[in-house]
Amino acid sequence: MNKMTYKILFFYLIGLVISTSFKPNTDPDVYVAGQYGRQAVYWKNGVMHPLTTGENRARATSIFVERGDIYVLGLETTQDTLSTRIKYWKNGEATVLTSTSSSTLVNNQMLVKNLVVTSKDVYILGNYDSVHGYASWTMPCYWKNEKLHPVSPDKKIDAVAESIFVAGTDVYVAGFEQSYASELKALYWKNGVPMKLSAEKSQDLAHTIFVSGKDVYVAGEELTQPNHRAKYWKNGRAVLLSDGTKDAQVYSMYVSGNDVYVAGEIRDDNFRSEAVYWKNGQLVKLSDEKQDACAKSIRIFNKDVYISGYEMEGEHVAAKYWKNNKEVRLSDEKISAAAYSIFVTQ
Repeated sequence: MNKMTYKILFFYLIGLVISTSFKPNTDPDVYVAGQYGRQAVYWKNGVMHPLTTGENRARATSIFVERGDIYVLGLETTQDTLSTRIKYWKNGEATVLTSTSSSTLVNNQMLVKNLVVTSKDVYILGNYDSVHGYASWTMPCYWKNEKLHPVSPDKKIDAVAESIFVAGTDVYVAGFEQSYASELKALYWKNGVPMKLSAEKSQDLAHTIFVSGKDVYVAGEELTQPNHRAKYWKNGRAVLLSDGTKDAQVYSMYVSGNDVYVAGEIRDDNFRSEAVYWKNGQLVKLSDEKQDACAKSIRIFNKDVYISGYEMEGEHVAAKYWKNNKEVRLSDEKISAAAYSIFVTQ
């Protein structure tokens, strides 16, 4: 081997070492919103970041990351008045949302649902009680950049909004309404126009919505007895996910290419719940029947499946997420915690 060959080989090896040393980290960042004891918190790559002090009971229900900014939605109940405030945090700085109408915000189980952030707008979904004389009914609403908007122009519907999705200039909201016959019917609104999902003789709830291209996916449950059946609709056509052998509930969905993922829980006759998800109708269990568990939120990133939730472990509830069915615990064993929402980005 001559001197020229040695020089070429030497510089090739030096270049290889340098390129390897400066190779960027390809692992995505995993953000999870939830609660730790009485505190609203989020975790970034397993490191917990408190949003409240714990003086008041609080929880973080939804998280979204856009252009490096971290948005977290949550609720905080004051000890003195027992009133519940809707808050969202942008990079840890809190903003309190209020109703600009004379309506009263409803109980905190339906008060606020989720948030979506586009390049310049923040959308937050909720519900409020519309009171007219002695009559009242629940009205779905959303805040766009802190300004309150009704989901539907119909001011006399009795409906609950559960999930919001923004695609371009179109705003989609999934939920359910109560008919004059007191039947519950699943539907979604596109820019305020209702799209019915339930069949005439079926009662359903819709909890989550996802839009992929021109296709609209909505997931929820059919209220059959004795057990509810998990299902989703694609462009209005129903697809059953469970057969009613066990009670099922759906919380979140995600569509990646031709694959449809739906996360939730199934319960046995003793009301023991298992964290599960369905991929294209096939059930995947994340936990066993020994301890109660629930899958609350799902994301797909680079073909990896990320699901946040919680599971009973001894005397406490543990916040955790699963990556490709492998568990990652977020909270310690000192106090109960829960993980309600997950977001993954590079």
